[in-house]
Amino acid sequence: MGSLSDPAQTEKSITVEATSPEALEARRPFDPSVRPPTPDELVPADCVWAYFPYPGPFPRDPRPLSRIDQKFVAMGTLIGRHFNEIASIAGIPMVDMSRDGIRSSVWGRTSLWTGSWQINLVFDRYGVCARVGTETAF
Repeated sequence: MGSLSDPAQTEKSITVEATSPEALEARRPFDPSVRPPTPDELVPADCVWAYFPYPGPFPRDPRPLSRIDQKFVAMGTLIGRHFNEIASIAGIPMVDMSRDGIRSSVWGRTSLWTGSWQINLVFDRYGVCARVGTETAF
């Protein structure tokens, strides 16, 4: 498990009883779709949240906006948001592919009058956005 704490700290090994709260928590499957972790909560070291904290609530409500590119702008920071949170606002992606635990999803729009726009987001194996692959407007 990892956290945002100082990596220079030395590792410590402790022994806990198999029925202790710590041992039970460590055996529980990590499901980030339920809720983001609190700042002091441990997450698996291969989860984006071990390096980038959850960005918090949207800066403004994107739901009333009509264009998908406007919704993505209103969502603010995308890195650290869960796929389900993004999809609840932007809808089902046009392209959604997974390989080796990495998910790549593309949302977009095409219009003769307002132009075309698309964004590609890359998610870790827990469904947390790790980076913006590309954003294109033409």
